[in-house]
Amino acid sequence: MAWGGISDWYRNVYLRSEHWREYRLEKLDWDNYRCADCMERATQVHHRPEEYAFLWHETVEQCVSLCAECHLRRHDHGEPSEAEREERRVRCIDCGADAETDDPALLCRDCWEFRKHA
Repeated sequence: MAWGGISDWYRNVYLRSEHWREYRLEKLDWDNYRCADCMERATQVHHRPEEYAFLWHETVEQCVSLCAECHLRRHDHGEPSEAEREERRVRCIDCGADAETDDPALLCRDCWEFRKHA
């Protein structure tokens, strides 16, 4: 089967299956809806090319939760280096942990809670 046929099957059958819908939500929940590359809110799940052999039998460790921008970047340029990930990551201004980027104060959840109750 030509790649186009596999791609069509993957997009039109596999990604529309109940299995994928359940797995995708499980994976996003497992990763706390955080993008593996930039720590923004993840909304998509990416199969690494070496994991295609496990379709229908994925474990949560085999795919990657990503935001839409990082997902497109991976398809265009492959997996980022650790230095590229570090450059895109937002850190808490108090403790240096990964920050919630939708928080204008740039605080991680623990520091936010501490300040809120202090």
